[in-house]
Amino acid sequence: MRFKIGLSNRDQALLENIVSYLGCGALSFNNNTNSCYITVSSLQHHLDILIPLFDKNAIEGVKALDYADWRKVAYLMKEGCHRTKDGLKEIQEIKAGMNSKRISILVSN
Repeated sequence: MRFKIGLSNRDQALLENIVSYLGCGALSFNNNTNSCYITVSSLQHHLDILIPLFDKNAIEGVKALDYADWRKVAYLMKEGCHRTKDGLKEIQEIKAGMNSKRISILVSN
């Protein structure tokens, strides 16, 4: 499980401040795209730092749906579901519908 934020290399100082504030995450660079990233891979950091932060400061828009899925997977993993065939299948199904793979449904009034 991985949480990743990417910005332009121009915003490196901002990402460094975020890593410092959170007390977790690793900064990396992609020189081909002139971008830098914070990556948090520790499940414990997801549960103890990121989820409480995002629960307190709600995400809006379609990313709120991705957050809800990501949060659900974190708790499934906390319970060890990723160690069973059925649990892993459930996590893979959730992942298959996240981010750019999410099917947008437009409702017009």
